[in-house]
Amino acid sequence: MSEKTLKYRVRAKSIEELMSRLYPNGKINLNKTEWNGHPPHSCIVTNMRGYGSAADEETNWTFDVICRSPDHVSYDANGVKSIGWTQHIMLKSPDGLLMNAGGAPLSNGSLPQIVTNVPYGEIDFNGLDFGTLIGTRETPGITHTTLEPMVEEIRSTSRFDSGITRSRFIAARRNRPFTKIIITSMKSGVDMDHFGNRMININTNTRHFEIILMDQLFRMLMDFIEGRISLHVKATGDAYAFVQLDQSVVDCTPNEVGMDSWFYALTQYTPVTFLDELATRLQSVYAMEVEVVDGRPGGLLLKRVEVEN
Repeated sequence: MSEKTLKYRVRAKSIEELMSRLYPNGKINLNKTEWNGHPPHSCIVTNMRGYGSAADEETNWTFDVICRSPDHVSYDANGVKSIGWTQHIMLKSPDGLLMNAGGAPLSNGSLPQIVTNVPYGEIDFNGLDFGTLIGTRETPGITHTTLEPMVEEIRSTSRFDSGITRSRFIAARRNRPFTKIIITSMKSGVDMDHFGNRMININTNTRHFEIILMDQLFRMLMDFIEGRISLHVKATGDAYAFVQLDQSVVDCTPNEVGMDSWFYALTQYTPVTFLDELATRLQSVYAMEVEVVDGRPGGLLLKRVEVEN
C-alpha cells in the first residue's frame, strides 16, 4: 500500500455530534496506535459529507479515512511536499525567495533548506465509531507509456482529436489563451504576442532557475485543467488529454546570436524525474490519473476518474 482511501457511512443527529465523535480534541488526527492493520501515524479522517433532510431525526454522513505508507509522496495545491503525513517545507522569505537556515537568501546552486512539520494531532482510532465501511480505493502510482500505445488507448475508449485543440477535457471558458514558457536574457514577466498568445518569460539568470521553472509548469497545468489557458494538446478525448509538455518550453537565447530558438528545451532544464514529480503533484490535487509519456513528443496523459460522493 502506498495510499488507500477507506469510505465509511455513519448516522448522526448533527455535524457537531459527528465532529465530537471523530475529532474529540478539535483537530484532524493521526491514529496514535495500530488500527485495522495500519501502523501508527499512517491514517487521518477527512472529507465529511452529510445527506438527508431537515425533518430527519438523524442524517447519513460519509467520510474518508486515508492511510499512507511512510514513504508515500504527495503535494498540496501550493506545491508543499509531504512524505507520509510529514510536510517538507522549503524555507522562503515573504516575497518567495528561498532562504537558508539563518534566514538569508540562499545562494544560487545551493540545495533548498527543508523544515519538517506534522500538522495533525493524534488519538486512538480503536475507540472511535466509524460506522459501516462502504468502499475502498487505492491511489494509483505513476506509470509510463509512449506515443503509439497512448494514442491507441484514447482511440479505443473515447472520441479522438489530434493537433492543437481547445480540449473538451477541460472547462469550456470563453477565453483560454494559448500559453508557453520562453527562456530569454530579458526581465522575467508575462506578455501577449500579436496573436493573443500568452508568453511567460523566465530570465536565464533567475535565482534557482530550475525550481522556478518547475513551479511555473505546475501552475500552467493547473490553469489548463481548470480551463484558464490552452496548451499544446497532441491528442484529446472526452476523458483524456495528452499535454505535449516538451512543446511548452522554448529557449530563445540563441536568437541573441542569430541562431534559431531551441524547441524541446524542457529536458535541458529539468531533472530526469521531473515529469514523474509533476504527475504526482497533479494526482495529489485533482481526481485524475496521470501517466508519463516518454520520448518525443513527450508529456503527460491526463485521465478523468469517477469520484464517489
